[in-house]
Amino acid sequence: MKNRFLPASLILLIPAFAAADASLPSNAGPEDFVAYALEHNAALAAAGARAEAGRERVPQARALPDPDLMYSYYIQRMDVRQSIGVRQSFPFPGTLPRRAAVAESEAEVRAMDTASLRRNLADEILRTYADLAYIDATLRVLGENVAVLERIERSVEARIEAGDGSGAALIRAEVARARLEDERAALEARIPALRARMNRFLGRDSHEPLPSLMPLEAAVAETNARNGNSSGRLAAHPDLEGLERAIEGRRHAAELARREGRPGFALGAEWMDTVSGKREEVMVTLGLSLPIWRERYRAGEREARAERRALEAERRDRHHLLEAELREAADLHDDALRRASLYGERLLPRGRQALEAEEAAYAGGRGDLLGVLDAQRVLLELEQARDAALADVLRARATLRRLLGDS
Repeated sequence: MKNRFLPASLILLIPAFAAADASLPSNAGPEDFVAYALEHNAALAAAGARAEAGRERVPQARALPDPDLMYSYYIQRMDVRQSIGVRQSFPFPGTLPRRAAVAESEAEVRAMDTASLRRNLADEILRTYADLAYIDATLRVLGENVAVLERIERSVEARIEAGDGSGAALIRAEVARARLEDERAALEARIPALRARMNRFLGRDSHEPLPSLMPLEAAVAETNARNGNSSGRLAAHPDLEGLERAIEGRRHAAELARREGRPGFALGAEWMDTVSGKREEVMVTLGLSLPIWRERYRAGEREARAERRALEAERRDRHHLLEAELREAADLHDDALRRASLYGERLLPRGRQALEAEEAAYAGGRGDLLGVLDAQRVLLELEQARDAALADVLRARATLRRLLGDS
């Protein structure tokens, strides 16, 4: 059914919650999680219902008050035995449209609140996804490095058997491997809390398992394609638009207070049954309300104007805050991309070459174990730095998406 009170552009911002329960695919990307949450998140469903309730206030505000039906029976009969009448009250002309305008502004603010919640939800999901994907990537890297250390241990054992090694070297390699396994256990301990947080966003029980995640590189590529199509503007942020509509509502509220301080009127008709029953009397009545307590209406008008000034100041402050966030997010995004490129394209290949050279030298009896372990540790740090940079790209894009909208 077409909505008669809100512009179509605002109605589109209120989510439609599908009854069908779509499952998350395996190897799910960040957009899969966002799409699922927009259909199943409980807080978003509540906001959508509140927005719908706000729209239903508009026809209530536009309607006239119910008419009065009156019946009178004269115990001590005079010329009239009984009478029946009806009376309809009318506020001062223009009052009802102003009431409807105030209600419509409040409904639009709720629609903007829903749109803002959608953006915040996507931001939280992308950040949580970045944390989980970083842990996945780091666990993979740690597993690969544990395998490297196990290979080094075998080389040390081979040299000991050949009489060209010491037990201290083997202990060093075992300690290095134990440290990696401890780091891996610490990361695995973070997963249940992150899984519970993500499931909350998805509208699911905290213990439900999550599908396997798309690798960090693929997730960054996916969000880059989406952000590249973004046509949003900071001026169109729902927080700012919501404040703009609230300001407009206070303007209508001030005019409403002024009009409610003017007389309304009532029209009525009454039928009277006479004692003789030979004739009937019909009377038409006209009444006026007397808004004599003028300070009450003046105070209501001043209140609406003061609230409007407060909202205007709040909008300016919010715009400045969002501008600062946008500048910071853009800088962080560019820096994270630079670091990801530096580590992934330049430093990591060299780190792998250095480890291979140290291992080959040690296996050939020309190098020492400390050089091998140092090269392995440097390679691990480079891989973790590359993955951390990719996760930072995702987080920065989450902020940019919240501020500018998506395609």
